[in-house]
Order: sequence, then structure tokens, then C-alpha cells
Amino acid sequence: MIFFIRLEHIDMDTYLELCRCVLNKNGYILELINDKINKYDYENLCIIAIEQTGYALMYVNDDILDNETYTNLCKLAMEECGNAMKHVNINKINDEDYYDICNIAISEYGFALRYVVPEKINDKYFDICKKAILGFANSLKFIKDQYLSLEEYINLCKIAVAKYGFPLLFVKENIMLEQ
Repeated sequence: MIFFIRLEHIDMDTYLELCRCVLNKNGYILELINDKINKYDYENLCIIAIEQTGYALMYVNDDILDNETYTNLCKLAMEECGNAMKHVNINKINDEDYYDICNIAISEYGFALRYVVPEKINDKYFDICKKAILGFANSLKFIKDQYLSLEEYINLCKIAVAKYGFPLLFVKENIMLEQ
């Protein structure tokens, strides 16, 4: 494996070329990339890794990247794999961009709802939940209902049950008794 080659034995251009070749085949190798490369090259290697697998986001060293670059990498990762939502560092992303990232993730994989941080999107949480349920009714089980009004939660339950029926299993028992 190329990462056992010590950097002092090859020049940086050769090292970067080897990294690009390997990351095109296996994005998880991003974890082993030497952190002594410059920011521009690191960013490009992250893009290659994330295009290969969105899960490579878990190995992105966000300390090296500015917030805008990190946000763009997150969006790219969600397009490839919505479940990579669990690896998003919400402290590097503003609320508006976080909402966009959630939308992309939910469109790709409705169960990504389980990783959404409602406090970060506040009044838009209902919209994200609705989108998740319309695509994946079982997403109902990942709703954090304490961030919704009772009316909003019931509305989401009705959508899920009307569309698929079986999500009735995921409706909170106290809500079923009240209704």
C-alpha cells in the first residue's frame, strides 16, 4: 500500500498522484492521507474521496478547511450518500447551509432524519420531517416530536399512514390515544 512509503522517499507531486489514484478506488483511504500537504491539495483529495463514497466525510479533517469549503464537501457527500449526515460537524456550518445539507441528505436517504439536529434548523424541522416521510414513510420513527407542535406531529403521522399504512406502528402511543 502506498501509504507506507515515507514522504521523504518520494516528492510531493508523486505522493499526490498516488493518493488520487488510490482515492478514486477507495475513498476511505482519506483517513491515511498525510496532513502535511497544502490546503488546496487536501481539499481536492477530499473531493475525490467523497465522490467515491460519501462516507469519506468521516475522515475529512475539518480543521484544515474553511467553513465554506467544508460545507461544500458536506453537500457533495450528501448527494452521494445521505446517511453520511451522521458525520457532519454542525459547528462548521451556518444554519441556512445546514438546512440545505439536510434537504440533500433526506432526498437521498430519508432515514438520515435520525441525524438531523432540530435546534440547528428550528422552524424548518417540520419541512424536513415531511420531506423524509413523503420519500420514506418509516422515517416517522426518527422524528424528534418534542420539536414539533402536536398538530404538526399528527399531520406527519397522517401523511405517513395515508401513504403507506404500516407506519402506524411508529406513531407515538399517547398520540394515538388522544386521536
